[in-house]
Amino acid sequence: MPVVAARLVLTDRRLLLVREGFAFRPRSGIRSWPLDPVLTLRLEPGRLVIEHGNPTVGVFHTETQAAAVSTPVAKVRSRPRAAFG
Repeated sequence: MPVVAARLVLTDRRLLLVREGFAFRPRSGIRSWPLDPVLTLRLEPGRLVIEHGNPTVGVFHTETQAAAVSTPVAKVRSRPRAAFG
């Protein structure tokens, strides 16, 4: 799903953030986090905060993107602990 200057991708095992121009940002252009109990997603007005240890990553979204962003947040939060192995 699109966010400001990036795309979020949710698979059955990982959350990925692919920033526009990722080829020019080899260290931060593509980020990936496992869907485990440590992963925390916090939805704030205009921003999604992704925490999994350090550093914390913030992703901006527009008001029209807010509903699309809230869907993966709800999916990650609703995963049963047994799903983490």
